[in-house]
Amino acid sequence: MNNSINNSDVPPDANALVPATAFSSFTGAAGIGGAIAKARRYAAASCAASSHVAMASNFRHFETWCRRLGLISVPATPETVAL
Repeated sequence: MNNSINNSDVPPDANALVPATAFSSFTGAAGIGGAIAKARRYAAASCAASSHVAMASNFRHFETWCRRLGLISVPATPETVAL
């Protein structure tokens, strides 16, 4: 039994997670810069300021632990995260 889907008559963009048309309003550096600024605002508003402080503190502890063991913190390997 063949469970594959034949997409030969579907435009390539139709199967994309984010269609190319989603970026049509981002023209030039100003458009991308605006999108980045908007994403930063969304990220900042996604949780309370105290959560940002706690996450920063946790990451500093993780970086210190990685340095002590001779591991790379960013990007952390799956093995490092598992430890």
